[in-house]
Amino acid sequence: MTLSRRDFIKTTAIGTAGLISATTSADSFALNPSPVQADLYTLSEQLLRQWAKGLLDLQVRDKTDINNYGGIYCPANKTVHGRVGDAIYPLYYLAEKTKNSRWIKE
Repeated sequence: MTLSRRDFIKTTAIGTAGLISATTSADSFALNPSPVQADLYTLSEQLLRQWAKGLLDLQVRDKTDINNYGGIYCPANKTVHGRVGDAIYPLYYLAEKTKNSRWIKE
């Protein structure tokens, strides 16, 4: 299932509004997830995997390109920008969560 950014934002907005009205404290929110929360977690996980796959697809794998090897190309201008390292955390998160080294070895 591919989730569009618009649908994700709409779902999270509706889910957040429902969560705020349905929960009385942060403890009940964390310990007893409602069906809306569970659905939101599932949608967020799917979107994270979709974005991470996109990052890996843009990764520079040409070892002869020593200045950019391992970086992530910007699709707009085919350069590696300086803050690309900030995109690494989601990949490590997925590697830890899924126990799949694909997210950090490619």
